[in-house]
Order: sequence, then structure tokens, then C-alpha cells
Amino acid sequence: MGILLVYDVTNETSFANISKWVHKIEEHANEDVERMLVGNKCDLDDKRKISTERGEQLAKSHQIKFVEMSALTNTNVERAFRLLTEDILNKVCPPVKEEPIKKGKKKRMGLKSENSSRKGCC
Repeated sequence: MGILLVYDVTNETSFANISKWVHKIEEHANEDVERMLVGNKCDLDDKRKISTERGEQLAKSHQIKFVEMSALTNTNVERAFRLLTEDILNKVCPPVKEEPIKKGKKKRMGLKSENSSRKGCC
């Protein structure tokens, strides 16, 4: 239900391969799969070949979220997985919003799903 497309910010080839992987996903995965672009090794500034701006631009061109992380220093690793997981959960089980429910003369607050045609969720 979710795919992280990860490239190495110190490796131009891994970045260039992202478009190929996006094409493979479009060919073979469900159309509603959540995707996110991740630039890994952001801790290696002295060896960086792919700027943050290039990563953001690529993500924007494919209409997906973007985050940079470092698996070595554990920078933004949890954030990347949390963002992807939240997107998946929001698709599977849309957030519930409060709406007033009127019964007779009394008014009380109740919960109503954004997709009211579905019965129960999560």
C-alpha cells in the first residue's frame, strides 16, 4: 500500500534511476499506492551530489511527498515512515470529523465519517 523510493544523495546514478522506478510502479502497482521520495545519507554534506532542491523538484514533478533522511544518524527515518503510514491510513480510513446531530429540540455533538456511505471503519 506504500512505496518509499530511496536514492543516495551522494550518488547521481541512484537519483537518475528514480524516474525509471516511478515508471515501473505506474506499470505494475495499484494506482492508489502511496509513494514517497526519500533522499538518504543527508548526513554526508561533504560528499553530496544531489541538492535538496533537486530532490524536492523531482518529487513535485511526480506529485509525491519528499523527505531527506540519514539511516546512519537516524535523522528523519521515523518521520518518513510516519508520513507514509499516515497517508495510507487516511486513504483506508478517512479521518472522522465532528458535526452537530440534531434530535428534537436538543442539540448534541456526534461523530460522522467523511465517507458516510461506508459502514464503520478502523
